[in-house]
Amino acid sequence: MNGLLEDFRIAIRGLRQRPGFARLARGANSSDTVRLVLRKSLVITVSGIGVGLGSSLATPAMIAVALLTSYLPACRAARVDPMMALRYE
Repeated sequence: MNGLLEDFRIAIRGLRQRPGFARLARGANSSDTVRLVLRKSLVITVSGIGVGLGSSLATPAMIAVALLTSYLPACRAARVDPMMALRYE
């Protein structure tokens, strides 16, 4: 949570500095400035949600692949005669 708040703080600080003041000096309303800050915050939030959602959807698929790739060699190893395996070592 601290990382997201830090991103918001950096984005808003960037707006409060010269570009934000320049927009106000050129005649932007305070409501335009608020809308711009909220839009930047929304972009950060939606991108974070997208990354989190993508990761959560990919995790079960990764687990299934890992189990499948482990299961096949385990079945093959279970069929090997122990005496034959010890002879080769």
